Amino acid sequence: MTTPAPTHSKRVVAVTGGLILSGAAVGGVCGLVASVGWIAMERGMSALAQVRLLDFAVMSAFGAVIGAIASPTVLWGVLRHVPLGRVLLVGVPATIIGAWLGDWVLPLTTSRGWLQGAFVGAALGFTGASILLRALAARQRMADSGASAG
Repeated sequence: MTTPAPTHSKRVVAVTGGLILSGAAVGGVCGLVASVGWIAMERGMSALAQVRLLDFAVMSAFGAVIGAIASPTVLWGVLRHVPLGRVLLVGVPATIIGAWLGDWVLPLTTSRGWLQGAFVGAALGFTGASILLRALAARQRMADSGASAG
């Protein structure tokens, strides 16, 4: 006897769960890379040896939370039009660069006590890259449909 095909809602839940998990993994890596890069740029490579592993784990965890939230939110709108590999190839560097730029514009201070600029910058970098990729994909689809009609 064959197993019945999963219903549409089960597929949506499964895909969303996969996006949450993969977004958390990629976000964790982005958080780690962004924090290592920031420390190296701000304080020099020798400062990396003085940072506690717990600090890196916290930055990675923050990145994972942001990735778990942002990934399904943005990718459900982009995945239908842009290959996932392209989203990662463009979105990951945009996220990391956005975090660095966000911290540069709104740096960490002791009065705030958290990386507000880095979080906002990372979210804007990923979202901006996704919007750009979607717009380029729509433009390409229009060009393809125009070429096939003519």
